[in-house]
Amino acid sequence: MTSTEMSPYVILGPPENYFANPDDYDAIAVSDEIADGSAEITATLPIDGTYIIWASSVDLCEVGAYTLDITYTEPGTAPAPQAVAPNVPPISTSTVPANPGTIAFGQTLSGRLDTTDAQKDDDSFYDSYRFTAQAGQTVRVAVSSNDFDAYVLIKSPAGNYDVSEGGGGTGNNAQADYTIPSSGEYILEANSLTGNQTGAYQVSLSLTSAPVAVAAGDTLSYGQTVQGNLQKGDQMTDGKLEDSYRFTGRAGEFIVVDMVATYDTFLRLARANAPDNQLAYDDDTGDELNARLVHRLDQAGDYIVYATTASTGTTGPYSLSLQQGAAPSTDTRPIEAGRQVKAMLVEGDPTTLDGRHFQAYRFSATQGEQITVTLRSIAFDTYLRLYSADDIHGEQLAFDDDGAGDGDSRITFTIPQSGDYVILATSYDSAGRGAFTLDFTK
Repeated sequence: MTSTEMSPYVILGPPENYFANPDDYDAIAVSDEIADGSAEITATLPIDGTYIIWASSVDLCEVGAYTLDITYTEPGTAPAPQAVAPNVPPISTSTVPANPGTIAFGQTLSGRLDTTDAQKDDDSFYDSYRFTAQAGQTVRVAVSSNDFDAYVLIKSPAGNYDVSEGGGGTGNNAQADYTIPSSGEYILEANSLTGNQTGAYQVSLSLTSAPVAVAAGDTLSYGQTVQGNLQKGDQMTDGKLEDSYRFTGRAGEFIVVDMVATYDTFLRLARANAPDNQLAYDDDTGDELNARLVHRLDQAGDYIVYATTASTGTTGPYSLSLQQGAAPSTDTRPIEAGRQVKAMLVEGDPTTLDGRHFQAYRFSATQGEQITVTLRSIAFDTYLRLYSADDIHGEQLAFDDDGAGDGDSRITFTIPQSGDYVILATSYDSAGRGAFTLDFTK
């Protein structure tokens, strides 16, 4: 890797399943500086598979053009150079997809396939849209375009493409009906039949079979997704329309509640026997303006979820789902004050209940000490969380998104009592991956 505008740094990552334990993830090799403006890796690949090369810089916030050259040797053959144009991802014919948008039942969205969109192995561009559905529902997905021959796909929660359809509609349009096998979150992809096609399109999602009816105020079960509608005549709090749903939970359970709509959604949680005592709330943790509430129940009993909006006067349909989550990994790594950690968020890292990859760092501190933690990355929008080591899945003691500026995070916190604490180095959204530095001082 060479550059006249920055000090290059190259990292070679292993195939996805190279490490049996994802927590053991490490790079295959990192670059040595061979001259000013040049860095090089020489490595023997341990197994067959798809590898990742991260083209980066030695110092934070360095930007500029670079050239990446790859020379590889097949057993028994001479090296074959492969020149890669500056700033073009060289390794795969499929780029990493962007963070998906959302689409609700009954909604038709306008979009455009551009050369900056994610690309499949056949060089076709695509856009992704999330939706939640309940087992037994039959959904209809359609992509229409006057600019290219449309193609539509549905990816299941397990990551399998259960629908792949280039016809079913009129003209160049694609349409498919699909019966949902299990409740969960699915991905609808708007795609073209052939590669390198661009242009405007419309994508729609509808139900061809009626969902299981659950009226506002009725009981909601784990794994269930319901369709609701905020309308005049609904109950109101602070001038905002809301529907309420009751469910029963056990102490220590983790819940994930998603509310998806075309407007800015908002969720609140309370115990059924104390509806005015708000336990948790969320506005925009989900994609775009959608609410995702993640909470650990501290006692057994009945709870109420309030599905509402972020502003007064808002009405319209929505979907609401309740899932029971598993406790996130509690594996931690030690960190010492005054030391800087250089690491990477990768696909194999554990995730929080709201889908953000993270790495956890443990430290000891005494009452009254002030700590400062700074998380920086040029690869993703960082996010910091601080917990007591005795309650890592419970109350956040501190958190920060952009306190260090430029999308970087900083927490300054005075320790309330002596003991062990855990820092979660994570990202603002679920798409966050890449190199980061973590500085910890007392």
